[in-house]
Amino acid sequence: MNRRLPLLLASLCAAAGLLAQPDTALWRTFINTGDLTKASEALTYVKEVNGRLEPGAANRADARKLEDLLFSKSEHFTDAELLGAWKCRSIQVGSLGVFSYPQFPLRIAADQGRLRLEKIGGSQLRRGYLYGDGPNHRRVFLGKQFVRGEDPKTDYSGLAQKGEGEGLKDDSVGVLVKKSKGRFVLILDATSTSYEVYELTR
Repeated sequence: MNRRLPLLLASLCAAAGLLAQPDTALWRTFINTGDLTKASEALTYVKEVNGRLEPGAANRADARKLEDLLFSKSEHFTDAELLGAWKCRSIQVGSLGVFSYPQFPLRIAADQGRLRLEKIGGSQLRRGYLYGDGPNHRRVFLGKQFVRGEDPKTDYSGLAQKGEGEGLKDDSVGVLVKKSKGRFVLILDATSTSYEVYELTR
């Protein structure tokens, strides 16, 4: 028997345990005050924005379908379920209406004890990390949004105290939940005037 096998198995088990038990408090130590509301009140903002859509707003009927999805029951999940490549559809909602965009590739990978989410297709990009949120069936995304060719090369600004990031304008905050096997939704940058949703499917 290979003497290294037990050590390898132990390492794999430890890694699996790390992914199955995400840090439930870390993100609260560096999230910016304004962004905390975006994370904790995302669904409230969804209701508010949808309720303000004018009758003539583009694709207004799609807001109800999206709301049904976002407010449907969320399921428990582990970080291990998130790893790998995803197909992702972007839906943006604001005063002008509801706008859906074709699917693009997105990937989630383990990165030094954290999960890194990265939109890798299209011209509007996002990159950041997912953090556990205690008893809630969700993960909190903290990262950056930027245009292809203008990579900010920094992390979420709240990490600046640790020398890892700077600047507020490109910060992006979201809440990720599981709706069914192989289907997750990420509510991004929700405010009283707009929000965006990534629908992730395998």
